[in-house]
Amino acid sequence: MGVRTRGILYRLVMLVGCGMGCVPDVGPEAPKPVSGLRAESPTGVSTSDGEQQALLERVTRAVARALAHPSARSAVFRALHSSPYREHKLHFRPYLAGPGRQLLAGIAADWGMTEDAALAAVDSLIDMEFYMPVKEHFGRWTGDSNLIVAAALRDHEIPVAFALDGSRVTLHSAHEAPPTPTLGIVPSETDFSQIPGPLLQQCQENCGGTGGGDPQVSI
Repeated sequence: MGVRTRGILYRLVMLVGCGMGCVPDVGPEAPKPVSGLRAESPTGVSTSDGEQQALLERVTRAVARALAHPSARSAVFRALHSSPYREHKLHFRPYLAGPGRQLLAGIAADWGMTEDAALAAVDSLIDMEFYMPVKEHFGRWTGDSNLIVAAALRDHEIPVAFALDGSRVTLHSAHEAPPTPTLGIVPSETDFSQIPGPLLQQCQENCGGTGGGDPQVSI
């Protein structure tokens, strides 16, 4: 992540929850909500830092389990490679609501709820983006099952990560990439309202941008 990301991650105080309590405890060893500062999601849901951490972990595990299905992986692979944004990023919630419905269906099935309810739960997260931050991972991942999904709310925070069977993957550093290709879910730093033109995108990829992410960081 760049300096701008670090600034955003430290300024954002994370929040969570479904607002109406609609998110089941689907993740193993899910952290218990703790008191602390609060912030609002894009939909205006105000929740605590601990609640945000808990929901992000559940979402991350559900995304990993959904990506066990080849059709969902293929859809994500195509979407990443067609993204016009720097580092081939996807806007997480809008992706689920639009072209990523296969991924949303997998999340909903994992949580035992409807797709609309699952999307409402995701609405309680702060604005997130979804991408493969390590350039070498992006270059060699073919859409196969050799993949983990990781997430963090702050820079310098060791991400929580899951394999596609839903088992926890222990990461030991926030700055060293794991050997397995990794999809990351992190607070958004991208202005997704502005679609880059071809020349701008080329510059983002080659004039100081990292293309698929920084090869020295895990998320």
